[in-house]
Amino acid sequence: MIFPLPTRVDINECLDPQACGVNAECVNVPGNYTCLCRDGFVGDPYNGCADVDECAQPGVCGPGAICTNVEGGYRCDCPAGFDGDARSAQGCADFDECTRSPCGRNALCRNDVGSFRCECPEGFHGDAMTDCQDIDECSNNPCAEGAQCINTPGGFRCSCPAGMTGSGDGHCDDINECARANACGENAKCINFPGSYKCLCPQGFQGRDPFRGCVDIDECTAFDKPCGNHAICENANPGYNCLCPQGYAGKPDPKIACEQADVNVLCKSNFDCTNNAECIEGQCFCQDGFEPQGSSCVDIDECRMDAHVCGPSAMCINTPGSFRCDCEAGFIGTPPRIQCKTPCADVKCGKNAYCKAEGQEAFCICEEGWTFNPNDISAGCVDINECDPGQGPNGRCGVNAACTNLPGSFSCQCPPGFTGDASRQCYDVDECSKPNACGEGAVCKNLEGSHKCSCPEGSIADPDPRVCKDINECKDPNKPACGVNAICKNLPGSYECQCPPGFNGNPFLSCEECSSLECKCPAPYKFMDGNCVLDSCSTDGKCAGGAECITITGGVSYCACPKGFRTQADGKCEDIDEFGYKGDPLTGCTDEDECANSPCAYGAQCVNQKGGYKCCVCPNGFIGNPYVQCKDIDECSTGNVCGEGALCINSAGSFDCRCKPGLAGNPF
Repeated sequence: MIFPLPTRVDINECLDPQACGVNAECVNVPGNYTCLCRDGFVGDPYNGCADVDECAQPGVCGPGAICTNVEGGYRCDCPAGFDGDARSAQGCADFDECTRSPCGRNALCRNDVGSFRCECPEGFHGDAMTDCQDIDECSNNPCAEGAQCINTPGGFRCSCPAGMTGSGDGHCDDINECARANACGENAKCINFPGSYKCLCPQGFQGRDPFRGCVDIDECTAFDKPCGNHAICENANPGYNCLCPQGYAGKPDPKIACEQADVNVLCKSNFDCTNNAECIEGQCFCQDGFEPQGSSCVDIDECRMDAHVCGPSAMCINTPGSFRCDCEAGFIGTPPRIQCKTPCADVKCGKNAYCKAEGQEAFCICEEGWTFNPNDISAGCVDINECDPGQGPNGRCGVNAACTNLPGSFSCQCPPGFTGDASRQCYDVDECSKPNACGEGAVCKNLEGSHKCSCPEGSIADPDPRVCKDINECKDPNKPACGVNAICKNLPGSYECQCPPGFNGNPFLSCEECSSLECKCPAPYKFMDGNCVLDSCSTDGKCAGGAECITITGGVSYCACPKGFRTQADGKCEDIDEFGYKGDPLTGCTDEDECANSPCAYGAQCVNQKGGYKCCVCPNGFIGNPYVQCKDIDECSTGNVCGEGALCINSAGSFDCRCKPGLAGNPF
């Protein structure tokens, strides 16, 4: 057997990562290997290779290039803003970025070494890299007054508008077109204004195109009554005039109205003239008796111009255009030809007579107290006997008067004991009303024309019959004045009798000592259970014998006589004759005002009378006994005293009706 020879296989040492050093390359060779440093590295490849810094060597890269060492090599780069072959001998050259338009709209690009710059040009603002916007310089009004500002890209321009011109200092001055000849048409008015002008037809002219010309307007025919009332229109160039005709004046101006200011206006007939004027040869004049005063003919007051035109005692009466003379009242005549005089001026009357005028007539009349003798008128005036009984009981004098006839007159006198107006009536003089007409105590009696003094009953003359003294009846020994046991009291001209205490009876006959129960317990008392007590009123509140029921505290009532009455033994009431006078009866008595002591009940009216008084009924609106008490009547409780819907309000002695709130009308 043949055995093949064993194959020899090379061992690749390079498979061992540790075969070479760092940065070395392992190269396997048959039966061995070798280690080599990589490009850009130097050193012991078996232990490790270190990087070579090629950039440290000069001229590695081209001019202007940037050398950058890398592991195992290097790199040559042109810096920003440069371009070229960084490894060639030409190296890197500056690159013009502006050729690529790197800046924004309207921006300027400026190239720099290795770079570029973007700027907004003058007149622009904004971000030059994105957009530059134009600045509107006209917004700040950079131009002079009157000039127009025109904005341009990056600037502005000032120019003068139409109708303006520059003055060299940037200002614009208006061109006065109206200074040029024939700027407007004939009669037109040129009005210059800044930058232009216009042509207008002035007032009083018209035209379609004022630049060609204006013609005058005849306002007097073109307008309807251009002037005021009564005014005359006169055309002018230009305009028109308003004139007032003769005798007229403007009020206030002829264009408004003309008012007649003078009588002497032009006329064709009297109808063209004012009142009381007439047309003479085409002009108005005032008629006779009238004079011009403004536009009117006023009457001439001849009476005022000559106060004596009618003569004495005559009245001048002015009339339209003339005057009239009349005699004053009480005068006759035909002034001014025959002067005025009294009707009696040429009349002569006899003795005790005078002339009396009545209208236009004159008469002779006897003076007062004289008269004509109807049987012999020629004898003239004779005296009138005013005291003749045919004239009356006392002639022409008053009643009771004495009449005395005098020539042409008479006199009246009141006789002794009479007084008054003797021509009307003489009244008797009351001598008794005079003090001391009679003596002390005497009674005076008035007589017609005189008086008489006498002593009253109960007195005698002392010793003169005109002086009287009182008779004391209580001391007359021949005739006892009072009864047995009675007490006598003398009074002026009289006396009175009274029973003493403990006695009873008629004091003018006899007073008996009280022994009976009725005597010891007179009305208004009565015996009850051995006691003298008040006699109560009946159940109906009435009393007998004219007495009235009196109620006191506690409901107790009794019968008593009213004031002015006395209680008799039988309980009946007897009137007391109080006389109602006070004073000394020997010298004179005067009426006593009993009402001063309030004798009536509360609320009642007391009326004083001569010699007494009376208590009237309770006044209106009250009810009750006027000697006891008057109570108010509540009229509202009677019902239907007020109208429908009204409130009744009672008051003392009356009542009132008022409408309820919210109502109106007559509450009664």
